[in-house]
Amino acid sequence: MMAVNIHDILDRAKRSAQLGFGAHIKFEEEYDPSLPAAVADADQLLQVILNLIKTLLRHVKTMEK
Repeated sequence: MMAVNIHDILDRAKRSAQLGFGAHIKFEEEYDPSLPAAVADADQLLQVILNLIKTLLRHVKTMEK
């Protein structure tokens, strides 16, 4: 594990989602520029964020029915 910039991870997750399952999503970004780096595994953190986005989309689709 090493220090990672959370903003970079969030940007990677957004790009990844938009290229795949979330092509129809409009992302709104409001990042706190004062957030310090986090000690984490960047790939695992990216996977967690992508899983959260997928789960959110599944529940939003369910609520729209």
